[in-house]
Amino acid sequence: MGTGTYRWKATSALSPGSHNLVFSFSYDGGGFGKGGVGTLSVDGTTVDTHRVEHTVPIIWPIFEGLDVGGDYSTPVDANYSCPNKFTGSISQVVFHTGPMKLTDVQMKEYHQLRLAAAMSYQ
Repeated sequence: MGTGTYRWKATSALSPGSHNLVFSFSYDGGGFGKGGVGTLSVDGTTVDTHRVEHTVPIIWPIFEGLDVGGDYSTPVDANYSCPNKFTGSISQVVFHTGPMKLTDVQMKEYHQLRLAAAMSYQ
């Protein structure tokens, strides 16, 4: 999609045992495909923050999405191939999108993009 590849990582490996990993993204807003700041935290401590200049400007295809515990379609990184399964255990995943902050014009564009994406699968 031409938005670039970003990696958030700590300076050292996780110690054995349970950990709470949180990724948050503060979107610049103002329409589709804008940038923002992503922050990775481990056990309440920020370990990495990056500025992202652009996000995905359209809706993902139906076969892509939020894979948890593995990557089953298109790899998110050129350093591995699919399927790429996580071999540890994940006890919980919480995903908050927050409210859509779109103007009436942007909401109309959003619905048009969703319809166009749906039509391409027929």
